[in-house]
Amino acid sequence: MKRNFYKNIVIAIFVISMFAMQNATAQQFKNPKKMQCENREARMEKIKAQKIAYLTQKLELTPDESKAFWPLYNQMDKERFDLRHKNLNNDTKRLNINDLSENEASVLIDEQLNEAQQLLDLRKTYSVKFKQVLPAKKVLLLFRSEKTFQQDLMDKMYKCQKENKK
Repeated sequence: MKRNFYKNIVIAIFVISMFAMQNATAQQFKNPKKMQCENREARMEKIKAQKIAYLTQKLELTPDESKAFWPLYNQMDKERFDLRHKNLNNDTKRLNINDLSENEASVLIDEQLNEAQQLLDLRKTYSVKFKQVLPAKKVLLLFRSEKTFQQDLMDKMYKCQKENKK
């Protein structure tokens, strides 16, 4: 009698847990776009942490340099991100160039050049600020290390996409 009672409890717990798992799985796939965004945000945070570690290692910042550098760098990075994402609509990779009129193409070229100039101006502004808290060689190394990190990241992403297609 006791044995059947425990057996029934185990079965009930198993059935309840199966329903709970099914409900959790359904909730997880209910909104795939939200799930993609969460995954993207998590990936972006992971990349940002890797970039910080990479730059810290490459620049060999002292504690005093680090204290002065990172707030400046984070501000520059935010401004650069905002500038790039403000102009995402002008990305020719997403446009069918053949569908543009000559006038639209000319306007798009001017907008892209303007964005490039704004990014260059931002880099000039922050180069001056960085040289106030770091030696010029470390500022030069910063910009080189950013490019190297970006290229390494692109190589990893390409390799990952290639492996996933197999």
